[in-house]
Amino acid sequence: MRSALRRAAPLLLCLAASSCGNDLDPAWKVNAFRILAAPIENLDRVESPTITDIAPGERVRLRLITADNVEPARAVQIVWVFCAQATVTGNSFGCAPEGASVQMGPEVTYQLPTNAITSIDTQGRSRVQAVAVACTGTLGFDPATNTPTCTGTNAVSWTMTRSIQVRSPTATEPSNRNPRISEVVLYRGQGVADPVTLDPAMPLRLPRCAATPCRKYTIEVRAPNEARETYTALNAQAQPAPTRERLVFGYFTTLGEFDGSFRIDTDRVPEGPIRNTLEAPTTAGTARLWFLAQDNRGGVDVVARAVIFE
Repeated sequence: MRSALRRAAPLLLCLAASSCGNDLDPAWKVNAFRILAAPIENLDRVESPTITDIAPGERVRLRLITADNVEPARAVQIVWVFCAQATVTGNSFGCAPEGASVQMGPEVTYQLPTNAITSIDTQGRSRVQAVAVACTGTLGFDPATNTPTCTGTNAVSWTMTRSIQVRSPTATEPSNRNPRISEVVLYRGQGVADPVTLDPAMPLRLPRCAATPCRKYTIEVRAPNEARETYTALNAQAQPAPTRERLVFGYFTTLGEFDGSFRIDTDRVPEGPIRNTLEAPTTAGTARLWFLAQDNRGGVDVVARAVIFE
């Protein structure tokens, strides 16, 4: 299948825009299998493995993080295609098979080639595109359509593209690093009273909703101040200026209802606190929760927690 997917590389970047679930559901609602993120990590920068840009010849690790609404989570087959050479036809962008590398599994390592990287973004920077295809059934290949297939009872397929920035040997700007979620706190009292840190190994137990209006719990996602890095960007006068990162935080659950899916750093609270509310469900069960922090330069972090409503 590896050679077949390499031949199918020109189509894979188009597929990455599809299989995105039910658009009518809010983003926070995990009611089926989905891809959440794929952190990029530089394995050859010993001073900081969380760096997200890679120089030619260096190794990059990608981890595909998925969410599911069933317990235990379904087995997933995953294939990656790394594209170092672009093909452009009109307004369409694809991947040249001769520049494609295929790997399998949720966590893969790829060594950037030392030359022939021809994928260029709108700012003139070289990039390698990494396309992941995830299937909860049997992952195969249809030679008639030259595309991957996902078959099996109630099989679900998702596709994601991650764009890896190739660092120039002459670059002087500090490398971007993945942000880090340091803590997730749930307030058991009204507002922000009676805080408890959600333990990834021991789910918190809370009462389910027995009468309307249902109780809402405030949840705060915390990131250290150094997670928001300073970099150079063009200001309103189109002049290079120091710019502080603003992080976007995502909230996802299998049970209960979040008050919206995303929160973002603002001028008023540039470093948090980042809070959302989770309404208790009327049915008992385990709410599987995922929290995401993402910067605007390719960095991302995801943590998982759980709350048992009884």
